[in-house]
Amino acid sequence: MNKEQNQDNKVEEIDLIVFLNYFGNIIKGVIKALSSVIKELYAVFISIFKVFFINLKLILLVLVCSIAIGFVLDRNKDNVYYSEMFVTPHFDSKYELVSNIKYFKSLVQVKDYEELSSRFDISYDEAKTLVDFEIEKGPESENEQITAFNVFLKSLDSVTRTKIQFEDYLENRNIYNSNIFLIRAKSNKYNIFTKLQKGLVTSIDNDFSKLQKRIRDSVLTIEKKSLNQSLKEITKLKETYLQVLEKESNKETITSSLSNTFGLQVEKTATKEDVFVSKEIDIYNKLSNIEKQLVLNNSVADIQGAFKEKGLLENKWFTKFKFLIPIMSLVLLFFIFSFYTFYKYTLNYKK
Repeated sequence: MNKEQNQDNKVEEIDLIVFLNYFGNIIKGVIKALSSVIKELYAVFISIFKVFFINLKLILLVLVCSIAIGFVLDRNKDNVYYSEMFVTPHFDSKYELVSNIKYFKSLVQVKDYEELSSRFDISYDEAKTLVDFEIEKGPESENEQITAFNVFLKSLDSVTRTKIQFEDYLENRNIYNSNIFLIRAKSNKYNIFTKLQKGLVTSIDNDFSKLQKRIRDSVLTIEKKSLNQSLKEITKLKETYLQVLEKESNKETITSSLSNTFGLQVEKTATKEDVFVSKEIDIYNKLSNIEKQLVLNNSVADIQGAFKEKGLLENKWFTKFKFLIPIMSLVLLFFIFSFYTFYKYTLNYKK
């Protein structure tokens, strides 16, 4: 029995040693692979710097020439000015707004200055100064995002509603989910933007949005008429009720002596003026809300922040030739050196 236990222990020890050796070999293999990768990366790193230092004079010469050429081009090119405005479209006119901005952008790219001149009611020379049009979602507070999310959830069934997270909703929103839009116009002329604003606002108007507005106005007018009729009926009922109360009051005065003499009890009708007053206040609030909608949303779009009379100078580094040309020159040199190294390696390659 002891011999069998000793044999089992020896077998377990041998298995443990084999496992440790196998595990150790794996670790050694991984370390060896990592060291070889590090050596290769280090060799590539040194090779790149070797080429850089060997050709340092050429690289510096190209860099200096590129910067000088970039400064000259920046000095001679026309300045680009921009102005921004915020627009809140109504009656689903945001689709027409986005479409028109893309259309104007395309007209600038294809240099259709006649169409631009006609659209914005500007001269042909002024149309030639237009550089670009951009549109993006306007700023939103977290409360506005949460409100929009709750409205979106109401349009879903109960099962789908539980699967939608607020973060997923924000991530999948596009420009058409916004209620306010930022429009940016760019031009070589710094005082043209107030002229562009009129054309942009006019372009938002479309037959569909106008139809939506007429339908909205008709519905509100019908609702307003119905509320006024209800108000008249409640007023008549209230007057009738007050007349009844007055008659009961007179009756109570006449029969008061009889009740005192014969011990009779006169029942008094419970007053309900508060109910009528509450109904009237509710109708007045609804009428006030209708008037507010007709006044505040009386146009297809509202301008929250108009174009400034004079635009701001665009000063982004990636639009400057003094930065672009040196970067492009260095990239070109890198490809030339890489191709030359590969070319030499191919010619000297031996099996």
